[in-house]
Amino acid sequence: IDYAAMSLGSAQNFTKPLFEARSSKASLSLSAFLSQDGKFIDNCKDRKDTDNSIAGNVLKFCSGDLDVSYLNTKTDNMEQLIEPYLCLGSVSYNILQQESDEEASLTIDLKCPQTLFMNISPVLFETTIITAKLISQADPKSYKQVLYERDKQYLHDICVANSRSQPNSLQREDALSELKQLVQSHWQEDFEGLSEVEIDKKITALVNATKVGDTMIRTSLLDNVLKNDARCFFSGCKKLLLSNSVGVSLTVTAESDTRIIEAGSTVDFSLGKISLGIERYQIINDVPFSPYQPTMLKLARNSKHGRKTKRASCGFAPFLTVVPNQQSLDAVKLTVRSSIRIKSEIPIRVRIVRLPQKLGYLQKRNTKLVDLTKKNLAAALRRVAKGALIVHEMLISEGSVASVPLNIVLSTHYHALLFQDVSGEESDTWRDPVLLTKDFLFNEVKLREVSKCHTISGINIRKERLNVHSSAERRGKAIKADSVRSIWCMTAWDTTITVVPFFLLSNAMPFPILIKAWQYRASDENELWRDPAMFTDPISEHSNENESNSDGETSSKSPSLMGRSTSTEMYHLPTGSRSDNYYSLSSLESGKTLRLCGISLSCPLYIQFSQRLRGTLHEWSNVAKVKLEKLRTGINPNKGALSLKSLPIRLGDNVDCFIDAAVERGICRGALYSPFWICNSSGMKLEYRVIGTKDHHGISNKRYLDTGIGGLPIMLHCDNEGEKNAGKRKRKEISVIPLQNPTKVVLGQWWDEQRNGGLVLAKHAVKDDNSVDWSEKIEMDAAGTSGEVHCSAVVFSVSVESMAGIFFRSNLIRFTPRFVVRNALHMPLSLVAISGTISEAIHKTRQLRHFLTNQDTKAKVDLAPGESTVIYSFNHTGGVGKIFRWISFRVNTSRYDEDSTPKWHLVRLDKNGSTYLGEVDRRNVMVGIIDATVNRSGGSSLLCTISHAAVPPYRIENRSNTHHLRFAQYDDDAVVFELPPMHSCGYTWDNPHGKKRLRAEVMHKHKGANDCRNDNSDSGSHAFSLHSRLFKINAGRKQNLQYSHGDCYFITHSHVRISAGTKILSVSDSDFIATAVESGITSKDGTFENAICDIVAEGVSISIVDNFPRELLAITVRDVSISKHVGSIATQVLVRHFQIDAMDQEARYPIICQPLPFGIDHREPQSNELALPENVNSNELFWMEHADDRPSPVFEANFKYVPQENMMWIPSLNVFLCPMKVAFDLDYMLRVASVFVGTITQYRDVASSSHTAAVAAAVNTNDKLQYSSRGAKIVSLTYLERLTIAPVWFEVEICINDLGYDDGDGMASETALSLNSIAQASNSSSIAGIVGWVVNVGSNFAHVTPCFQYPSVAYIDKFCDPIELVKDIMFFYVVQTIKQSLKVIFSNQFLGDPTLLALQLRTGLSDLVWRTRDEVRAGGNEGFGRGIASFSENAIGGTLFAVGKVAKSVAKTADACVSTELTSKYLKPRELDKRKRPRHAIDGFVQGTQFLGRELVHGTAGLIGSPYRGAKKGKVSSLAKGVATGVGGFVVSPFVAAFGFIAISSEGLGQTTKYLELSEIHARCRPSRVVPWGMPLSSTGLSFLKAIGIRIHTVRYQKIRKAVLLQDQDEGEGVDYVTSKEHKRIRAAEMRRTNPPSKVLRISYKKEDRRYTSSSINPKLLTDHPGNQTTSHYAAIFEQTLILRTNNLQLEDEVKIQFRNNKNGINTASSTLGMCKVRVGDIYSHVLKLHHNELLRKESRLSEEHVYSSDEITQNESTKGSSLIVPAPQEFTLMRPPKKLEDPVEDLFEAITNEMRDIERCEEELKKTEIDSVYSYSSFPGDGKKKKENDTKSVVSKNERLFGSISLSFFPIQW
Repeated sequence: IDYAAMSLGSAQNFTKPLFEARSSKASLSLSAFLSQDGKFIDNCKDRKDTDNSIAGNVLKFCSGDLDVSYLNTKTDNMEQLIEPYLCLGSVSYNILQQESDEEASLTIDLKCPQTLFMNISPVLFETTIITAKLISQADPKSYKQVLYERDKQYLHDICVANSRSQPNSLQREDALSELKQLVQSHWQEDFEGLSEVEIDKKITALVNATKVGDTMIRTSLLDNVLKNDARCFFSGCKKLLLSNSVGVSLTVTAESDTRIIEAGSTVDFSLGKISLGIERYQIINDVPFSPYQPTMLKLARNSKHGRKTKRASCGFAPFLTVVPNQQSLDAVKLTVRSSIRIKSEIPIRVRIVRLPQKLGYLQKRNTKLVDLTKKNLAAALRRVAKGALIVHEMLISEGSVASVPLNIVLSTHYHALLFQDVSGEESDTWRDPVLLTKDFLFNEVKLREVSKCHTISGINIRKERLNVHSSAERRGKAIKADSVRSIWCMTAWDTTITVVPFFLLSNAMPFPILIKAWQYRASDENELWRDPAMFTDPISEHSNENESNSDGETSSKSPSLMGRSTSTEMYHLPTGSRSDNYYSLSSLESGKTLRLCGISLSCPLYIQFSQRLRGTLHEWSNVAKVKLEKLRTGINPNKGALSLKSLPIRLGDNVDCFIDAAVERGICRGALYSPFWICNSSGMKLEYRVIGTKDHHGISNKRYLDTGIGGLPIMLHCDNEGEKNAGKRKRKEISVIPLQNPTKVVLGQWWDEQRNGGLVLAKHAVKDDNSVDWSEKIEMDAAGTSGEVHCSAVVFSVSVESMAGIFFRSNLIRFTPRFVVRNALHMPLSLVAISGTISEAIHKTRQLRHFLTNQDTKAKVDLAPGESTVIYSFNHTGGVGKIFRWISFRVNTSRYDEDSTPKWHLVRLDKNGSTYLGEVDRRNVMVGIIDATVNRSGGSSLLCTISHAAVPPYRIENRSNTHHLRFAQYDDDAVVFELPPMHSCGYTWDNPHGKKRLRAEVMHKHKGANDCRNDNSDSGSHAFSLHSRLFKINAGRKQNLQYSHGDCYFITHSHVRISAGTKILSVSDSDFIATAVESGITSKDGTFENAICDIVAEGVSISIVDNFPRELLAITVRDVSISKHVGSIATQVLVRHFQIDAMDQEARYPIICQPLPFGIDHREPQSNELALPENVNSNELFWMEHADDRPSPVFEANFKYVPQENMMWIPSLNVFLCPMKVAFDLDYMLRVASVFVGTITQYRDVASSSHTAAVAAAVNTNDKLQYSSRGAKIVSLTYLERLTIAPVWFEVEICINDLGYDDGDGMASETALSLNSIAQASNSSSIAGIVGWVVNVGSNFAHVTPCFQYPSVAYIDKFCDPIELVKDIMFFYVVQTIKQSLKVIFSNQFLGDPTLLALQLRTGLSDLVWRTRDEVRAGGNEGFGRGIASFSENAIGGTLFAVGKVAKSVAKTADACVSTELTSKYLKPRELDKRKRPRHAIDGFVQGTQFLGRELVHGTAGLIGSPYRGAKKGKVSSLAKGVATGVGGFVVSPFVAAFGFIAISSEGLGQTTKYLELSEIHARCRPSRVVPWGMPLSSTGLSFLKAIGIRIHTVRYQKIRKAVLLQDQDEGEGVDYVTSKEHKRIRAAEMRRTNPPSKVLRISYKKEDRRYTSSSINPKLLTDHPGNQTTSHYAAIFEQTLILRTNNLQLEDEVKIQFRNNKNGINTASSTLGMCKVRVGDIYSHVLKLHHNELLRKESRLSEEHVYSSDEITQNESTKGSSLIVPAPQEFTLMRPPKKLEDPVEDLFEAITNEMRDIERCEEELKKTEIDSVYSYSSFPGDGKKKKENDTKSVVSKNERLFGSISLSFFPIQW
């Protein structure tokens, strides 16, 4: 298949698909054995040919380059969901008989050489929701209904538009005429060929069928017409609906049809090219169509209007916005509007007024612009708008949108928007005006007065950047490469003004309430402000403006303004005064939100509440004063708080709640809620005691009574009345005590008899009053937990659950029964609940077999079939040891008489699992097996179901022909059983809590059963002979049973197998059964041993991006393989690497989750899949030097599987998980979560979801108790012979900053509010519980670094449900985590992280001893010093870091104690937490000294500065506070300075110890992709880049020197004027020319201050060019590899390459000869090319293996040869290092002095000819003259001089 594509989307042919999957160069082949009649051959005998070359049915496939894209509805680009991916595989099944064991019956071979790249963004959810909507409409029934309703509405609108009758009712004549018009316009094809008489008859029949009385309803008539004719009268594929919401008329041309659409009208057009025209503007051609993406159209003035018209005063560019609305699969409606729209969350009236030309106080001096920096801007706008001319008015319903008319947006006059709440009350007043200008709405400079106006008017501004449609002429022009400019050219802002209520109040209580709210508005300073310029008559000023209006504003007046007769009604004259008090009385249902409008955010709001239940009104609560002026709104933007402290509200005796107020997304929100709801479903009357509280009488520990009969739950908040810091976080604990015995009447209110069966309670469930006491403390904040409640002898359960949706602030504490027992047998039973140790419980059960005490008789409960009971108390049996809870029961059957004793069984109640119990009759025959299963059900309750076992756990088979089999459990209570030859029976342990071993022996058949009849159950263990054997019933061969009879000696063979969930012990005369089982002959589910599985995948990489798009998170899984070989039942699952990265450069932790280094995996031999040519040495392949050195896997599972029917048999399962390091930054994760939460909630029906959550929260508190047994949940039983999970540990670093409450105010932080918003939007109790846990932890610990260590987990001979096994393992790890919870406390940074210090000390000391010992024993083959390095890093460095942490914490605490708002930040040193850690000890000493000096100077200066700043406020208290601050800072500053010096110096010393560290640098998976706004993401290319290998090949350079020759002055005289000293110097210079000094190459990564230096190389002289100045060419051949490692590599970073002299290790600036800078992006591009070529070679090789056999490939390789992919060398230019520019000197004498020094320096350099410095490293000789030029070109030419070139090649290091 060369190319294949599948698209999913709309039916329009002009839009892009929503999802599209493409594949190129795919292949599929299938071969199978077929008979002549076309059927598959089942076995070998049906095959007639003799060709054995074909193995069987074979399926081979190759996906080719498969990729999946989705439509980005924001930018109209196709984004890649799955990047091009290749997958090759084959599946073959051999149906023929195997000739040998090595032939595979089933072969699965799958190769995925590429990494599967997936990109997930918020737009993907939007596209998915649109697709789901389309798919739902694509259903035939749904689609037919959509078409029916749409056509009905379409015809109805046509009839109403053309009819003069009433809109709804029709007379008979009107109905006939309308149908005739529809026949002529839309039904011509249906009525074609009919005469007028026949048409009239059909129309009359339709009318007669619809008519009811004299008139008929038009909708009924159309229903009847559409039912008789199912045609689609409107097809979106042929026509298009265009709606005009611009505010002016539109001229639309579609094909040849031109129409004028008036404002507010909708017209249909034929599908095709559409052009739009507006008066005074150029025609817009080729208007784009897209059913998903809004587009903006730019308007251009006509040439004849362009010069005469001034620019628009609002500042907005002329744009139109085209918004699509896809009504169904084949219908699109385009709404054309202006670029400014108004959206309202409440019903409002909008009025647009035109402001006068003279703005007075608001007008800038000497201009006509508005000055937004003026004080009292809101009052000035009110006065300007008062009396202004009204140009437009409209009504907007709740949730609706209306656009601002285009002529108003583009007007040259200033306009203002006014909003009035439409609630039907007289108190509805107009809000403050909103100036319709770009600067006022956007407020990009954050002017306080403008923000205040936004808040007072109750608006939020939202901007959305949309694509701008360009004409065909502009599309042909190329846009410059400037990404910022191109974005601004291709996009524009679409503005939405959202009108919101001033205050939202939510009812998070389970009942409706009445709300009384009022405000006392004080005199407003803005209202009292006066401006003399505003005292003009507004009406007279506007009287002449209506005559000349070039903008045509009055043409857009609403109909309500057209008919006004008086001129005063055309001007805005608001009624009412802003100083009027506010009052409202409203009713609010549970889960609903009340919108309070007309209140002022600058005054307190007083609220009272009352319950409204069943029409009754309760007493009003206390008055809550909500200080809205203290919130961070536009009124108080700087000093305001995001939330206010919780105010306690008391709605009744058992209803204590809070009211919260906070600012979320610019809206003030409040909620009435109760933190804790207590529901008593225990069946008893309870009393609660709140720990640490006082009631209004001053009595400690407030108490509440709960009858337990249902109704409303008890709600409380655990805070004292009138407490200063109400709602502040502290421990919330209660205690509970039962007040009476449980009764059937009370518990029956909660019991579901239909689900649970009949309820039976013991007469004395609670023995006496003395056995009841207060329970232990219960933490109500511990959401997601459950457990037992012990009230002395009474036991029941409690669970704490977080509620979801609008109730997310509340926790539901539910008390339920703990132990429930159900009788699922067909016989009655009796039970007694006991508690004690195992031995005492067994002893008690034996005693119950003989007699029952009075206490047992009272506690005994009789259960009929199908009945259940609840156990509250247990008879304690005593004993020393751990106490467990049990039930002992017996089955009441007719087979027990007075002579026989019934057997009492023992079941443990507090442990999940199944216990099998055997029922034995008087003849010691097991007549039945009972299954007692305990599972968690109904929240925190434990259900014990007693039923018949469907499958016996064991089966004993006697396959001997001549011998009897006697067996019994090796226990004192065992019963001896006997099996005749060729008989079997089901079996279970007589005592499931005893020794689980079986003693068995064989007897001759002539030794009858009478010989062992006298063997009773009490002495069964000694009734066996010496030939008996003890068996542990696990799978495999067992010891042979021997028997001697006279001189005859017999041997029987024993074997245990598993079949259909039962372990079967077989005893036979031969080993045929054992051999058959081991060979797999008896297997019914296929021969798994002969199967082959080879699945190799390169990995998966998931990138999470935002809407920009920018990468936020990357999840990488690498090297996944599943392998199984033929002839083995062992399978290996391996994951080599797993990592989660934060891709943002500013992330606190670049790597969120990564495996700790665990060494190289040496188990598998190094494999080089490439066959090298003969002339290539493998040592020369520098880029493949460590290609096969792969680390140990992060996850590995080795298991063996034996196929069985109706079960899974796993002989062994070994799981290994590499130690992991997790670094969690809450702020960053909140940023990632908020991107998706906002997108998901945007497309959720908020009203319905909130109502559903409210109903669920109110109803769940009174839900019936329902218990379900585990039997309905079992998927498949699993037998595990051995399960082992290796020990693992996690190094965790959690940074949860700013989650606490402000000091003394109880105000939540911004992070806590964000968490609460996520919890509310999720509507998930699980997410709400996690959020609650994070808030609890974050409020106590800001930065912790615990290390959790988990021991190994081992299960042996486990036969269970896999779901329950997984739960047990998870529970084990949860318990281990709870046990190590103290590590969180002791890993606090304030304490110096003692947990980490202890771990480092232990590691350092152990490594010093053991690693050094191993190195000495190895003789130094692997090097020395690892133990010393570990000791230095861990023990010494860890101690120094701990000292630094403690000193830092002390310094911060001391500084915070004396710092106030009067403390100056000038000269104050940088905070210790925000300082960069010193690199070494010297750097730490320098930074510490600087901190010490600056802190002392700051403390001394504050002694004067703080009192001065306090005195400036003009208050005595401020002066006193300033003096106290200055003196306190002066006294404390020496301590802060000293501890800061210790902290920084200790960190420097600790960092020095890391120089001996031998560990590797951990890096992100790869650099983050850089994409301009609105462009699709580029392909990833490389999934993981651990480091970059830089191969240094050669460096070529040249040196220029002056010719110095040994020449005579006169040839004939023979006199030499060169002295011997000069002669030696010249010879030395010549030696340096021919043998230059050694050179090194250094690569530095300045971002992280990392340097990599090569070894020294002696350059070689290549050629000389003699002359006056000799030019020598040199080459330095390095052929060395340097590895660039960094943990934060980005494409825009630079790498500096320096070519330097090797002066005995001295690195100075003067030693740098040449340098060049290479961007990481260029290096990354070369690396990608190499990786892509290697990938193509790998894919080609796999494709050949996929098509040809291995022998054919071997033959082809010899002829073709193997391709060798070599990194291509790249040439880079080396430049001389730039010289530092000197500052210009203004002093004339100083300039002359510097010039003379330069001349003298040049003369001295000319005299030196013997040293290397005479050589010039410039490529071009100069003229010896120095020119001083200040222009840019001269500076560049001076500093950038060519030195030479360097040859480098780059390759990736992925492991």
